Amino acid sequence: MLTAARSMCAAVLLVAGLGSAHAQDVGDFDLLIHDTRGGDTISITDTPGYGEFNAGFSPNGMTLVHEVIEGAPPFPAFLALTDVDSGISVPLPGGDGGNDAMYSPNGQYIAFDRLNASDPSIYLLPAVGGTPTLLRPLGLAPAWSNNSRRIAFLDITDGSIRTIDVKTGEETNLGEAGVFGDFPDWSPNGKWIAYQTFGGDLRAIRVNEQGEPLGEPIIVTFGASFDGAPSWSNNSKTIVFNSDRDSGEVDLWTVNIAEVQPPPECGVEDSGNDPAEAYGVPVFLRGSMNDWAANDASMFVNQGSGIYEVEILLPDGGSFFKVASADWVAADFAPVNPVELDVPQVMVPAPGGNPTGFIDVAAPGCYRFVMDASNTAAPILVATEVATTDLIGAPATRLTGAPGSVDADPAYSNNGRYVVYSAGTVSGP
Repeated sequence: MLTAARSMCAAVLLVAGLGSAHAQDVGDFDLLIHDTRGGDTISITDTPGYGEFNAGFSPNGMTLVHEVIEGAPPFPAFLALTDVDSGISVPLPGGDGGNDAMYSPNGQYIAFDRLNASDPSIYLLPAVGGTPTLLRPLGLAPAWSNNSRRIAFLDITDGSIRTIDVKTGEETNLGEAGVFGDFPDWSPNGKWIAYQTFGGDLRAIRVNEQGEPLGEPIIVTFGASFDGAPSWSNNSKTIVFNSDRDSGEVDLWTVNIAEVQPPPECGVEDSGNDPAEAYGVPVFLRGSMNDWAANDASMFVNQGSGIYEVEILLPDGGSFFKVASADWVAADFAPVNPVELDVPQVMVPAPGGNPTGFIDVAAPGCYRFVMDASNTAAPILVATEVATTDLIGAPATRLTGAPGSVDADPAYSNNGRYVVYSAGTVSGP
């Protein structure tokens, strides 16, 4: 995620599951605006040989700021301003190498990062252009607070979402509340920050004006699909995002935050035994369902006599996983064959990712994984269903979806009526 590959229409290329882009692919993406009331969609840009991505509306809705990437190596990029009515685009002075640009709500500044120029740092620029001012090195995907005083962003050193005061540089670290991911978006009422987990789910956390967490993040979407690039509506109730949830086609979808269904509670009672007894360090169930995390929620509990247990929230569909230590060195195991519920399977050492475990379940919910580590060189794993539900998160409604088109990077207008997004086609390797 945190590489230069992200710089070229990251949501499009990564959500589509592609590791690289062809020149014609990048140049085939243009900006469209969808009217959420009337249902009409109009094309805003159509520049042969150039791709337009990650657009955001000005506060008055008349101008778009976005990145432009030339569709030929080395794929030079710059920020541009496009008039919504005429479709005329002009380069933004000071926006060379710009990426993920966003107007401040007061209309005075544009925040952006320069990952397209191999500079993963956040800058501020007057809305009419000029000389960019460095705000935060090693940060990406800036998103303004509703009062234009703070910016939420991804800290690439640890994957946490943080906020920063644009005047003082003072920061809050939402990672301390378990918020790790990308593409944060601050709600217009200032009470929520939505974000995309690295595994491709959407979550949101309540915050105060200083960007400090108020509680724990909630699951907004949860499944085998890759959901990303969330953007709040003006009433802070609806989130638009891109997803491949329908047959792998990347389209735009919406969810209502008020319709979020909480997940069943997962957890194994701590027996008080040393979790590091078998391998000298604790071991974890790490996988696509939890961003491969090694934390309290994914740690195996030592029940004694070589038996370790953990309960994990799984989405419906397939999940990849491994049983490993935090450093991937002291322990790194996986079953060779796909895991079937209630069927024990011997795991083998799996350094370097081969093999990787896989489990496919019919319903989302809590599943218990029991590991018999009596033989630490060949532990036995069995998974059982604990509690399932029909839905975790909020039900999603499709917003756009032309066959064969990749629709991504959505952003609401300030009046909540319009959504701008990038659309195009991506060919195979």
